[in-house]
Amino acid sequence: MAQQIPSSSSRSTPDDPLKPGTFRSLLPLIDDILCILHSQATGEERLTTAQASEGVAVKAKELASAIETMKIASINLPGGHLSIDELKVISERLDEESEKRL
Repeated sequence: MAQQIPSSSSRSTPDDPLKPGTFRSLLPLIDDILCILHSQATGEERLTTAQASEGVAVKAKELASAIETMKIASINLPGGHLSIDELKVISERLDEESEKRL
């Protein structure tokens, strides 16, 4: 059975896991959290514990949301549902098949 290649119009769907911005660096969010904690401890504008807690909670929710979005997108990639062990088995099988053809 021939594998069907998705048309270019199907690649522009809103749920496309490869749309720009889906996979982004988490470092800015982590940096924001650390900055809030640092300014609460040593900053000139000392934050109260309540202010720091609220700021960290907001950024932590953003971080969790970003991680969840990327996790779902990675699962939706072709083969994204496979475990690393399953991918190794497939890779080994493909290597064996390519060696047979040489």
